[in-house]
Amino acid sequence: MPFADGTDDETFTTAFSAIITPLIATFRPEVLVVQCGADGLSGDRKVASFNLTLEAYKTVLKQLLELHSRDGQQQPVLLLGGGGYHFANTARLWTALTALCLQKDLEEAIPEHDQLLEYGPSFELPITPSTRPNRNRPEAVARSLETIIANIGQIKPVADCGGD
Repeated sequence: MPFADGTDDETFTTAFSAIITPLIATFRPEVLVVQCGADGLSGDRKVASFNLTLEAYKTVLKQLLELHSRDGQQQPVLLLGGGGYHFANTARLWTALTALCLQKDLEEAIPEHDQLLEYGPSFELPITPSTRPNRNRPEAVARSLETIIANIGQIKPVADCGGD
């Protein structure tokens, strides 16, 4: 999905939701491998196009986990940490996603440890989005989603594929 600079939580999660449901329905994977790169988080200076918070990542992971269950049973998911150039935010992300998978609630305050100063100035788990404007025009996002969803619709469902 092509995104313009400043992609925020709402733009990202809306696009993800529109795309992932037909993808999962079409491919019906037995196992999901989810790579959670942290370079889309606000504050990561190497990837300037995203302005996401932990909430966007948690929203899409929850949706993946819900879509990848059958008969009330969670199917296998391999969750991989991914790169991020703001190390404290990367640790925040991996901590939040691990807690989500384990269904654990976390305190917002970062506990005392040797690297605590890296988590300033807030010293808390949540990540605040920057003031960078979201340059994604709703009509451009809608056109991209229409094209992507139409392309997914052209994929032959797994059950219809003949195999050896």
